[in-house]
Amino acid sequence: MTGQQFYFHAEPDQSRPTVEAYLIPFLQKLPAAKSWKITVEPYRKPRTDTQNATLWRAYGIIGETLGFDHEDLEALHEDMLCAHFGYAEKQVMGRLRRMPYRRSSQLTTVEFAEFYDHIVRKAAEFGVLVPDPDPMLGKSIKRR
Repeated sequence: MTGQQFYFHAEPDQSRPTVEAYLIPFLQKLPAAKSWKITVEPYRKPRTDTQNATLWRAYGIIGETLGFDHEDLEALHEDMLCAHFGYAEKQVMGRLRRMPYRRSSQLTTVEFAEFYDHIVRKAAEFGVLVPDPDPMLGKSIKRR
C-alpha cells in the first residue's frame, strides 16, 4: 500500500465532515498485523509552477543583462540560495563547495515569494531591473 493523504482545509471549507467520514473507517481498516506511521501536520501550500517559471525568467533577465552564459544561470541560482538561506561549506570530490541550507523546490508559496523578492533586490544592486511578474502568467484566457 502506498501512502494516503487526507486534507482538512481551514474553515469555512465544508469538506471537513466528509473527509472525517472517510478517514475514520480508513484507519479502522488498517491491517493490525503491520505497524503504521501516521503523521498529522499543518498544510503548507508548496510553490507553484508559475512561481518557478517566473523565477527562471528573472534569472534569464539578470543573466542577459550581466552577460552570463545560459549555463551560468544554475550557478546564479545556487548563489542566490546561499545568499538568502545561508550555506555550509563541504568537500565534494576534492573541491570546497557552498551548499545552501534550503532548496527552492521545498519552499511554500510565501517563502518562495520572499526568496524571489530577495533576488529582485539583489539584481537591483547590480543595476538590473527585473520587472514585476505578468499578472496573467499561468492563467488561462477564456475566448468567446
